[in-house]
Amino acid sequence: MDNPQPTTTELDLAAAGESSQKTELWPALRLGPHIAVIAVLGAVLLLAFANTLHNTGFALDNKFIILEDPRLRDNKSENIQQIFQQDYWWPKAVSGLYRPLTTLSYMINYTVFGNKDNSAGYHWVNFFLHWINAILVYLTVLVLMEKLWPAMFTAVLFAVHPVVTESVTNLVGRADLFAMLSVLLSFLLYAKSATVGTDRRPAWSVVFGAAVVAAVVVAFIVLHRVQPTLLPVGLRGAWWAVLGLVLLAAMTLSICSMFGGFRSAFWLGLMLVVTTTGVFCKESAVVVIGVVGLYDFTYRLERKHANWLVSLVLNFWSFLWRGYIAFVPAILALWYVRSWVFGQLRPPELPFVDNPLVGADFWTARLTAIKVIGHYFALLVWPQTLSCDYSYNQIPLVTWRFTSWEDIQALLALAAIVIVLLVALRNFKRNKAVFFFILFFFGTFLPTSNLFPKLGEPLFQKETWVIGSIMAERFMYMPSLGYAGCLVIAVYAICRRIIPQLDISAWAQRIWLQVVARTALALIVVGFCVRTFIRNYDWEDDVRLWQQAVKASPNSFKTHKSLAYALYEKETADYKNIDRIIEEGEKAVKITDRTQIVFLHLGAYYRIKGDLLAQRAADGTLVPSPASVPWYQKSADTLARAVPLDTEFNTDNRTKELKRGRKAEEIPDIGNHEIYWNLGLSHMRLGNHDEALRAYLYMQHLAPTNPDAYLSIASVHITSGRNEEAAVTLLQALLLDSNRQEALRLLVEIYRQIDKDGCAVIFSPSHPVPQLNADCQLVKTHICYAYAGLSQIFQRAKQTGLAASTRDNATKNYKCPAELFDRPVPPLQPVVGPAAAARP
Repeated sequence: MDNPQPTTTELDLAAAGESSQKTELWPALRLGPHIAVIAVLGAVLLLAFANTLHNTGFALDNKFIILEDPRLRDNKSENIQQIFQQDYWWPKAVSGLYRPLTTLSYMINYTVFGNKDNSAGYHWVNFFLHWINAILVYLTVLVLMEKLWPAMFTAVLFAVHPVVTESVTNLVGRADLFAMLSVLLSFLLYAKSATVGTDRRPAWSVVFGAAVVAAVVVAFIVLHRVQPTLLPVGLRGAWWAVLGLVLLAAMTLSICSMFGGFRSAFWLGLMLVVTTTGVFCKESAVVVIGVVGLYDFTYRLERKHANWLVSLVLNFWSFLWRGYIAFVPAILALWYVRSWVFGQLRPPELPFVDNPLVGADFWTARLTAIKVIGHYFALLVWPQTLSCDYSYNQIPLVTWRFTSWEDIQALLALAAIVIVLLVALRNFKRNKAVFFFILFFFGTFLPTSNLFPKLGEPLFQKETWVIGSIMAERFMYMPSLGYAGCLVIAVYAICRRIIPQLDISAWAQRIWLQVVARTALALIVVGFCVRTFIRNYDWEDDVRLWQQAVKASPNSFKTHKSLAYALYEKETADYKNIDRIIEEGEKAVKITDRTQIVFLHLGAYYRIKGDLLAQRAADGTLVPSPASVPWYQKSADTLARAVPLDTEFNTDNRTKELKRGRKAEEIPDIGNHEIYWNLGLSHMRLGNHDEALRAYLYMQHLAPTNPDAYLSIASVHITSGRNEEAAVTLLQALLLDSNRQEALRLLVEIYRQIDKDGCAVIFSPSHPVPQLNADCQLVKTHICYAYAGLSQIFQRAKQTGLAASTRDNATKNYKCPAELFDRPVPPLQPVVGPAAAARP
């Protein structure tokens, strides 16, 4: 019999002919089917992510961003203000990421929900956000394809794809969840506004007046941020900028209402609120502008002129006034706040080991980035081998010789990209959903692709074209919607080619098409669910996560470095796995010796190995033995190799600050103070007291408010018999943190030796802890010297505010002589010594 060719399937769209305005988002469906789909999505998600909804560990970055962020401990106004005024990674680093609302959500988990260090509550929030996103995917595809089953399968495939675990199971992947929620919800609100809009012909004089007011407000906001001195003093307050943004929102929405009606402006107003919230959760939510533009270009173009280019321009002009301008206040608000915040902070860090493209020439970096897209394609198609890290040198740079498999992969990836884009173009009129999904994939991936410059930064600088990572599976969270949609269409297309070969009636063919296609998609869903469920276990704790990462990314320095550190943190005092820890640390150093962190960790592990081989005195103190000394020396030598790299980091920061126009005398030194703390410990083990003191003093310089630096310096003074200097340093530690009992204990012991009048310490039955007697002349003298020393330390560290408040406190409360604070600040000695001199 003849093979009938069905003209309509669940995937056929009205692609031919002229577009007409939709009056409904999707075909009329009863509430029941929607509720059923939502329930199915929830059930499938629960099966896939059930093993995450308990108190797991805080793996990967979760510990730093959640547990070690002091802003989250209390929901008081000062902490909320800090969240909006600091980098996402504060206080650990300046990453260039600004996500205050995401950080605020962690605070809500920590304080309002009372989760604190119990991760179950954080997991449940992520789970519900992901469920909401799956529902939004379903609704979005329903808008595009207008059929329930393809929309549902696309949502399910997106929701359970193993690549999304880095955004769902990983707690700090919440930023990706918020961004996608914002993008899809904004898109749906925009699409809704297009269905209720009316074709109005406004009075252009009124439009022109509103546009002029909006332009003036934009100019005011830009000037307020860039050159506030040009404005009257009374208009320089931050609230004037907020008022300007509110006025701008009102103006843009009023213009939209003039063209599309008030009902359309209502939905656009909701879209503006959602978009503004989204971009303050994660910057990449700005891709919503591209998504709505893609929707208009794919589904809403009308023939407005015989010339296609003129028609396209006229369509864009219409879309601009009817909706696009409603995005302006959100983007301007993000630019204003973000530029202000990072204008107060030091330049962001962009280590080449996290993204090797930063050190490559332009075209090598771009071709390597294209090779990375090939890796993403492979992960989406076959997500068997997953990793939380792809740092240096897991993805080598392209060498342009094209004789190695790594270089050939770049060519294959480029060919795959071209083929996929050609498929999209071929289907622009044949199947608009295919075109939309493919362009959605590339459009939402572009901000993290290392192929597109960061907006607002110098175009011809390498750093402008790269982000903080060369590859990360979380970057696929939003783009995977496009892959899921294409997969559903592909399965149906294959079935449409196979089923007609069966010798059955046309009616039976239609039935078999649905049965076979849905069965095939259901089997893929099951496979994804199983892989996702298994992958979730890797996120239980750092050891499991990095053990798997070492297998998946054996050439990444960070996988070995992080596995060593995870094993170290899990160990107790006996450190039974110290040899395995050292082995992983040495593997990291073999991959790269251009980052200080590998030397810092490995040097610390060598010292621990030495401690295990040392002897113990009767009072418990360590006594170096012949077996331990070589390990201590190895530790000092290794840590010394981190010093020039840390110095290079400081120099690079200073260069960036000078380029930004900052005065040289205002730029503080920066670095990793833990390097010098560990170096000082190793030198102390070796008996090199002078080298240890120099290391501790530099630690103090980098972290002048850290009491540990002062306790370490005091230990050198005590060992060297300089009790007076030790007493002053211990007082400085107590002035910074009065709860440091170790500092108080050592200070009491010192005063027992040097206090001839016996007035320095007060012992009272009512106070079990000894009290310092500030009326005692010896203590008062030491306190004044301690304050004066702190003031000098703060001045040298360019913390002039702390220096001034320290001086005021000393002179007012302790009547310290002013001349103590007028002495010149002594120069800081460089960190030198036998180990430092021996470094290559």
